[in-house]
Amino acid sequence: MFCWIRLEYMFNSDNINVSDVDDHNWQDFQKLTNEVLHSNYPEALFNDCGARKHLIHFSKIVKVKGNVIAGAKAYSVTSLSGVKNSTSNIVPLATYIETIVVDNRYRDKGIGTYLIELIEQESQNCFTPKIILHTPKNNTKVIKWYLMKGYRIQNTVEGYYSATELDSKYSPDAFLLEKDL
Repeated sequence: MFCWIRLEYMFNSDNINVSDVDDHNWQDFQKLTNEVLHSNYPEALFNDCGARKHLIHFSKIVKVKGNVIAGAKAYSVTSLSGVKNSTSNIVPLATYIETIVVDNRYRDKGIGTYLIELIEQESQNCFTPKIILHTPKNNTKVIKWYLMKGYRIQNTVEGYYSATELDSKYSPDAFLLEKDL
């Protein structure tokens, strides 16, 4: 497991803070996500911090000197298209990572790794067998990062990002990635 001490070492423990996304900071997370991804994701994606509808509801931000520099959001999935869950809709089949975003100035410092490992640990604590996520098909740096972390490409979803105001440098098609825990 990625060690919290490493983050403290990198940034000086007085200056770094990891906290839940809440009613007071969700707009900072939205702003960072839209700036880094050159997108226009709606308020509804971020302003549900109080709605704990899922067994796993992970929503964290990382601040350095009071500025949001990273964030992640994930939740449990109780059914998947084409997969019948015979146990019930209470037992999660997977954790879906909705977003992991790190300010460009803080990339390659282990912050994304720290966040994904927190999500994986929370998923394991809730006995969730896998993690799934989508990423643009041509986002090669991010795809390579996930592959190095043990994720594998399961499928291509044509037009997944078509209805999203994502930067035109990204393909509207997505890879579905998955990792067994």
